[in-house]
Amino acid sequence: MYQAPIELAVVRPPDDLDPESGVLRIRRADGSTSTVYVDKPRRPGFTITGPEPDGYYRVSYRPNGDELNPVGTTKVEFEIYDTAGFPHYASTTLKTP
Repeated sequence: MYQAPIELAVVRPPDDLDPESGVLRIRRADGSTSTVYVDKPRRPGFTITGPEPDGYYRVSYRPNGDELNPVGTTKVEFEIYDTAGFPHYASTTLKTP
């Protein structure tokens, strides 16, 4: 099965983001959810880079085939906190074959 990569941009807040606080949620049509945390040894997860010169952090994740809907679309939501404790959000809808 084709695995659509997940790519999200998060605007740089006044206080830097805390990568450890990030949570990526992949919501499937059957109501189930995959929850993904930052990549660590022995725990695959999303990567976050930045801030980039354009003022954004980039969140990337390549899901397993069973984490996405087999057809249609899959909703992806990302939540992360900055070092001052304020939440920031990004979301996208992936087209899945």
